[in-house]
Amino acid sequence: KHIHNGKLNLTAIICCNDYMGIGAMRALKKAGIRIPADVSVIGHDNSVGKYTIPALTTIDFNGSEMAASAVKILLERIKNPGKETQKLLFSPRLIIRDSTGPAIVD
Repeated sequence: KHIHNGKLNLTAIICCNDYMGIGAMRALKKAGIRIPADVSVIGHDNSVGKYTIPALTTIDFNGSEMAASAVKILLERIKNPGKETQKLLFSPRLIIRDSTGPAIVD
């Protein structure tokens, strides 16, 4: 569907996690599609992408920092049940590796 007359009709694939990114890269390679020359691939979670060839660009959501903060807030709420709910904002971090190339603008 995304290959027309032997040409790929997309420039990037963004995956839900690094493992899906690895699967996408494997399927693209099997189809003879070059990464990142023909298509860029991005994962999410920064779990295993640094170990792939090419290394997978990923978005790190700071999962361990979020978990530690959640435990800290939960323990504080157990000690002080009437305490007001806290809201925290975590910023994701883009980790650019070898699976992405420059944007293609037609």
